[in-house]
Amino acid sequence: MADRAVDHTDIDKIKHDIGKLRDDFSGLLNTAAKAGKHSVAQAKELGGEAVEAVQEKISERPITSVLIALGVGALIGALVSRR
Repeated sequence: MADRAVDHTDIDKIKHDIGKLRDDFSGLLNTAAKAGKHSVAQAKELGGEAVEAVQEKISERPITSVLIALGVGALIGALVSRR
């Protein structure tokens, strides 16, 4: 009978430990989610700034921009056609 009481106590301790682990894991997931959201927000901001900078350069020099786009397109076409 004493063995059963010890086993029950051990099981209660294990249940308690599992509960702690579950809480810790939940906290880690929440922290990771917050960090991920922050990183996405930063990436969107940097991407938006880059798009604005490119649009500004295109507005300043439209002919140069078209010629660069034409050259990049021709280069990509040449590389793809060789395969």
